[in-house]
Amino acid sequence: MRSAYPGYLTPTQEEFKTLWNACLFVFDTSVLLTFYEHSPEATENLKKIMTTLKDRLWMPHHVGWEFVRRRRTVIHKQNKPYEENMKKMKDVLDKIAAKDSHPVLSDPCLQKLKAAIDSVQNEFDQTKKKLEDSHKNDEHVTFLEDLYKGRIGPAYPREEKAEIEKEGQKRYAAKIPPGYKHKEPKESPTGNPCGDYHIWCQMKVLAKSETKSIIFITNEDDEDFWWKLHGKTIGPRPEFKFRRFRGGSGGKSGVSSSFLPEKTN
Repeated sequence: MRSAYPGYLTPTQEEFKTLWNACLFVFDTSVLLTFYEHSPEATENLKKIMTTLKDRLWMPHHVGWEFVRRRRTVIHKQNKPYEENMKKMKDVLDKIAAKDSHPVLSDPCLQKLKAAIDSVQNEFDQTKKKLEDSHKNDEHVTFLEDLYKGRIGPAYPREEKAEIEKEGQKRYAAKIPPGYKHKEPKESPTGNPCGDYHIWCQMKVLAKSETKSIIFITNEDDEDFWWKLHGKTIGPRPEFKFRRFRGGSGGKSGVSSSFLPEKTN
């Protein structure tokens, strides 16, 4: 049963152990961009994990392309929560300082509150400046350049890319994962609705050439990545799991590959 329908049955503990000990790890663009979205502590923890896996990492060319194209937009968006929360705190201060209705604070307590908000404003300003400076001197880009040196896949030739996008549109129309939730350009973060399918194709090429399984780590939470039933997530879509195929001269065995999306949250 397991060999015939691998995507529908949970791997055994032994299969999981074999997979984790020998696989390659591919981090999706959605995970790499969290460097700009998460706290410094969370980002450092993720970087430590990735550094530990350095010898087993690989980046599909399309993941890198999406990262460098989207990073500035993501950086810019991080300023908004600082501005919104600062405005809320100042609105509270203004209301209390008016003293024409409850709640009312004494002048000494009011001054302490104002000093605290000024301190928060100062720290927010420093963090925002650091974000803005990362456009020019980006420590995250430097980290990834070192981590993935010699580990980024090649880009597709223009003709092959066009064929993949044509096939991707057919798959999305039939709701074949991954990526059909971004079937329209406006629904895709990069304007390229076939981005997930590009990454999928590049991972398959790698799995065949390296004869290794792949664990794909993503923040995607849509049904085109995850098998959901009655409001619960069962696991990755069954279509993502493959077993050994037959091929080559003399019918020799080819590659055994596994695509197991893992959410980071």
